[in-house]
Amino acid sequence: MPGLGRARLMILGASALGTVALAALAATPHDAAGAGAGTGVTGGTTTVGGPSDGDTRLRPDADPAAGPGEIAEAIAERIGCRPEAVLVDADELRQVACTLDGERYRFTAFLAAEGTLAWLEEALPYGGSHLVGDRWVVTASRPVLEELGDRLGGRITDGEAHGAHAGHG
Repeated sequence: MPGLGRARLMILGASALGTVALAALAATPHDAAGAGAGTGVTGGTTTVGGPSDGDTRLRPDADPAAGPGEIAEAIAERIGCRPEAVLVDADELRQVACTLDGERYRFTAFLAAEGTLAWLEEALPYGGSHLVGDRWVVTASRPVLEELGDRLGGRITDGEAHGAHAGHG
């Protein structure tokens, strides 16, 4: 499936191929409210808090007109870190890395919710914990994500355990 291979490359930072993959995946129906319902996305999900006063305008992606760059900037501001590296900068997504107090963060902001779902579908088999919003994903350690959920909202989704893959013991 050419689209699936291109989506994998996009996640690894090949933004030119990611543009084609997201366009193909955007044509696939997804249930944005279900964070992968019906898409084959697996993994445990824990809903965490939200902006402490409950004001949804404080979500990083509250403005539907915000692009991936603005969403990524809002996430960095709420984390309190300055981006060390922009790993992918395309019209459809921006992926940024930063470190704060020894904790490494990687976050990706998307133009559309379909990008978030496609990213999760590809990333969850590799394990890890991710704080997931409608148009963004933050990857860090689970305890940090639980605390960060109070500032960003979203839900924590855990990938598969590495040993759970067939042929890996």
